[in-house]
Amino acid sequence: LSSATLYALVHFFQRPEAPVSVGPWTGLEMLARMLSGLSQPSQVFPGILTLGAIGGLLAWCRERTGALWLPLGLHAGWIFWFKSYTFFTAPLANLGRQSWWWGSARLHDGWLTFAVIAVTSVFFVGMLGNRKNPTSATPLGHFP
Repeated sequence: LSSATLYALVHFFQRPEAPVSVGPWTGLEMLARMLSGLSQPSQVFPGILTLGAIGGLLAWCRERTGALWLPLGLHAGWIFWFKSYTFFTAPLANLGRQSWWWGSARLHDGWLTFAVIAVTSVFFVGMLGNRKNPTSATPLGHFP
């Protein structure tokens, strides 16, 4: 739960401008600017649900398999398909409209993305549900 929450929150970090001068409170000021992406509920919801579900599934897959290959491949596959979707729908995305169903070019702010993640989650939970975590696995999944 904590790793899924952290995964979701870091996707809302903004890239602030560089400070003019550095002082004792500059780090906290920069952190506040980075977290400004969480200040607008319309920008956060439903993306926080989608990213939380993604983080939860990735963590769950890691725990079930004892390896990072499945979560890494799953994340790469999602990014590939969502980036492809964004590429092919770029003329619509460039109009500046955001639909509650389709979302925008940010990949995680529409209900369609949440539906894709939900279907993927059901598939992987069904496929790996009874699998035991190998206790002798190393972080990258190599067994001695």
